[in-house]
Amino acid sequence: MNFSYVAYVLRKLYLVYSLVLLPSLVIAVAKETEYVGAFVVGMLVPLGIALLLRFCAGRVSWQYSMKESILVIALGWLSVCFFGAIPYLVSLPQVGVVTAVFESTSMWTTTGLTALPNLEDLPLSFQVWRIFGHWCGAVGIIVLFSTFLPKMTRGKEFILGSELPGRGTERTLPKIRDSIAVVILTFFAMTLVEFGLLLLGGLSVLDALNLTVATVGTGGLCFNSSGIMQFPSTYVALVGLFFMLVGGTNFSLWFKLWRGDMQAIKEDPEHRYYIGLILLGTAVVSLTLWMQDVYDVADSLHYGFMMVLSYTSTTGFAFADVGGWPEGAKLVLLVLLSAGGCSASAAGGFKIIRCVILTKALKGELLKIFNPHGVYVVKYGGKAVQTDVVASVVRFFLLYLLTSFVLVLAASFSGLNLIDCVSMVASCMSSTGSAWGYLGTGAGFAGAGYYVQGLAIISMLLGRLEITTLLVLLSSDFWGRRKNW
Repeated sequence: MNFSYVAYVLRKLYLVYSLVLLPSLVIAVAKETEYVGAFVVGMLVPLGIALLLRFCAGRVSWQYSMKESILVIALGWLSVCFFGAIPYLVSLPQVGVVTAVFESTSMWTTTGLTALPNLEDLPLSFQVWRIFGHWCGAVGIIVLFSTFLPKMTRGKEFILGSELPGRGTERTLPKIRDSIAVVILTFFAMTLVEFGLLLLGGLSVLDALNLTVATVGTGGLCFNSSGIMQFPSTYVALVGLFFMLVGGTNFSLWFKLWRGDMQAIKEDPEHRYYIGLILLGTAVVSLTLWMQDVYDVADSLHYGFMMVLSYTSTTGFAFADVGGWPEGAKLVLLVLLSAGGCSASAAGGFKIIRCVILTKALKGELLKIFNPHGVYVVKYGGKAVQTDVVASVVRFFLLYLLTSFVLVLAASFSGLNLIDCVSMVASCMSSTGSAWGYLGTGAGFAGAGYYVQGLAIISMLLGRLEITTLLVLLSSDFWGRRKNW
């Protein structure tokens, strides 16, 4: 294990984390001096650890393998989630340790859940910090997915290579690092565009920032119990809906469109499936709402589309009281939020590209029942997908199901009913942050207790880091001297 490289990367990460606290520290110094200490301590702790790593790690060796990549991801996300709890613990003594870590984890994973009963009463400095934390969390998962995760399995490598700018002979830029930069810059540009459009719609700077990060970053966290519905403007709602769609789309696709490649959308298979899934989900949910006499035709289409888009993009905005909807509509929404958005996007979930490969693999296996000697090749975008990639996707799907089952089983011991347990695990694993039942109420997680909050923390981290990143640390082989990593 090359610990010098791990220490080097973590040191850089902690320095960047400290910069995220700077805007909040400036606001605290200017307007809320009683909270200055919270952000000073929040900055000094990671800076102190970074300094310690600088002197203890020694000379950096640049030879690293999959082991180092996994350890950087796991320790990086775990540490920033714990660092994020420090400001709460320093200045908000009524917030316990588990609740503080819960809030921080929800922020960094862009899940958007909260265990604070009065989120709108948070000081301005804390609100700004949560906004920037959500945005950096969305950027961070794109960077990690693009840089480190492909080293773990060929399945992730295929997903990355299929979706970043320049696959095969169509490479947009010569180096994968440049392609990653394209995705990040596109995300940054989309953030600025939406922020400007919302300012034109009459929103204040804080509201515009909040809604921008909540939609394009698919965080879904607004400092108001009404969420996006607090803004009565149709213009603001349409801007928010559009950028929720953008947030769940591969950002390299928007870069290609910006460069004038108008055929990119037609040629991108994952985007077609993403749009098709939204349209199909809207049709099924709207029809169910209308047939069950929940709404009339117009309102069924209206709420059906908005909720399907919100859940598929894993933004998690509640445009309606889903808890009172028919069970069929809720089941469809549960499937959609679990499927999630596109790869190389800010959305969470299983990812559309995996769903497509899994479906085609299942179709091939069913056809073999009627023609045992037939050869059925899984194709994606007109190209054959290698069998080890298909096997990797199937393994991940089974692991996803098994992990979800174990978490639901663990949650059931808390006394919550089955719907509460399933919706909590599904929303946390997919980074959607829209629980139903008791947990979906304003004081749901605040009154659920530390046990449920702890399970939610584990679910958010496992889902956002694609499960294996954390579970592999429990393997003795990982810490051994084996060379086949």
